[in-house]
This record gives sequence, structure tokens and C-alpha cells, in this order.
Amino acid sequence: MNPIELLVAVATALIATSLMTAWFAWTRRVRTERLQRSLEQVDSSIQRALAAHRIVRDAVGADRRGELALLEMLDQRTELAEAAQQVLNRLEYIGLGVQARVLDLRIVDRLAGRTILSMWTFYFPYIRFLRSKDNAPDLYRELELLAHQLQGSRHASAEEAEAFHARWPSVGGAP
Repeated sequence: MNPIELLVAVATALIATSLMTAWFAWTRRVRTERLQRSLEQVDSSIQRALAAHRIVRDAVGADRRGELALLEMLDQRTELAEAAQQVLNRLEYIGLGVQARVLDLRIVDRLAGRTILSMWTFYFPYIRFLRSKDNAPDLYRELELLAHQLQGSRHASAEEAEAFHARWPSVGGAP
């Protein structure tokens, strides 16, 4: 190998190393920014969902007739139906973000996985009611998919949420 070929080979190796280092730094920065965005979006959405959920939970909390009471209250009281839809829309937004890979599922799970599953279980009768009433079987489907993904060993499927409500007639109570 002559000196010029050696110099070209060394220069090529240095440039390749520099490019790889820059690329790894860039991907690490992009990943960090994505996780930061996930944290902020999930936190903001969950805080708003919780605020609206408290309105519904406090109204239903006094009435321990269960699923029927929830559906009657949401059907008769517009402000409660609006609050419930705010909750569900926020959770659907998070589900859509996870499905589109804009939000990181691990971050969502660690920040609010149990809360999302709890709300899925609490609002499932209302979701089922809306799906049937509006003939919209895909209503809140992203939330349902998110609940399935978060499930792990927890109950989140439609059938399991239904079974949960059958075992425990008081909405939001413990089995």
C-alpha cells in the first residue's frame, strides 16, 4: 500500500467514525426529545382527564347502584356526560399517540398505566352504551387498544371489564 492509499484509508476511517458518532448522538437526542414529549403530553392529558373524572366519580360515588346508576346519570345530566367524554377523549388521545408511536408506551405505562386501566374499567359500561346507541363499534377503539397493551397481568379487555362489572355491581369499587 502506498502512502497516498494509506492516507485515504485513514481519512476515510476518521470520517466514518465521526459520522457514526454524530449519528448516534443525533439518534440519542431524538429519542430523549421523544421521551420528554411523551412525558409532557401524557402528564397534561392525564391531569385533565383526572379533573373531569373527579366530577363524574363524585356524582356517581354517592349512588352505589352500580353500572345502571352510572348510565342513568350520564344519560340525564349533560354536565356529567360532557365530563365523561372529556375523560374518554383525553384517554383516546393518549391511545392514538401510542398507536401512532408518537408517545412511548413504556412511559405511558409507568406514568399512568394503572390510572388508564382503572378509568377503562370504570367507563367501559358507558363506552359500550355509546357504541350501541350510536351504532359506532369503533368508538374509543384507540383507548381499548391502549388498555389491551397496558394490561399485562391486569384486566383490561372488554370481556374482562364486563366480567369485572358483573362480579362487582358498584362502579369504581373493588372486587
